[in-house]
Amino acid sequence: MADIFISYARSDREIAKQLASSLAKRGYHVWWDAELVGSDDFRDVIFDELTRSKAVIVIWSKNSAHSKFVRDEVGRADNKNKLISTCTADFDMDSLPMGFGGRHCHPVGELEQTLKALERLAVVPAEQKRAEEQELQQEEARAWEKIKTSQNREDFENYIRTYANSLYRARAMVYLRQLDLLKNPGIRRAGRWGYRGLQVYAWILVFGFVLMALIAPFAAIYENQAPPALTSALFFIAVFLTWRLNRWFYGSGRGKKDLSS
Repeated sequence: MADIFISYARSDREIAKQLASSLAKRGYHVWWDAELVGSDDFRDVIFDELTRSKAVIVIWSKNSAHSKFVRDEVGRADNKNKLISTCTADFDMDSLPMGFGGRHCHPVGELEQTLKALERLAVVPAEQKRAEEQELQQEEARAWEKIKTSQNREDFENYIRTYANSLYRARAMVYLRQLDLLKNPGIRRAGRWGYRGLQVYAWILVFGFVLMALIAPFAAIYENQAPPALTSALFFIAVFLTWRLNRWFYGSGRGKKDLSS
């Protein structure tokens, strides 16, 4: 289990990465779902980390304020009294979602304020934890190093059962699902790249249908000679709609993550 969970919009990923890196350098255990980027729907993994964390740091921005997933994460953290609010430099505080307007919020770049807030929640760096807890975390890390490249499903299942609150538990769950994916008989026959190629082909096909559906009403009007500007506009609309459909299909509509986010 990570001590700190960072909630953010996907467009703010670099900001979240910098915050996570700064906290990690100071010895904190941080979760910010970076390993889930490009994966399928791992909302339950995110929910698990959110629930088990000791503190949740939200990065409010124009995008995260409109993300239903970020607002849900923040609401759950607030109910557990473990929320720390930060914001991007250009964020308008009047844009805070309903229910969070009265909360203190400091710029995400002011790390010292974040560290003080963590201290108030009794979240401390690894070296300040009790000797027994440090020893357990070292044991968990050694066990993870032994299995992280394994192709045996039972290794990850046993790790999850043995170290229910481990910092690497979420990664173990992700690896477990990836193994299940690759052991699917159809995928094994095609190979991983064959499977990815099939996905690309499917989305090209979807894009083609979307583009045809958009062009069809104008084809008769312009006798199959639509103005170049209109053709270009319809092309980009088709790209956008196909992209949104892909985000929706894989459940990664996280503003962030909109799976993080």
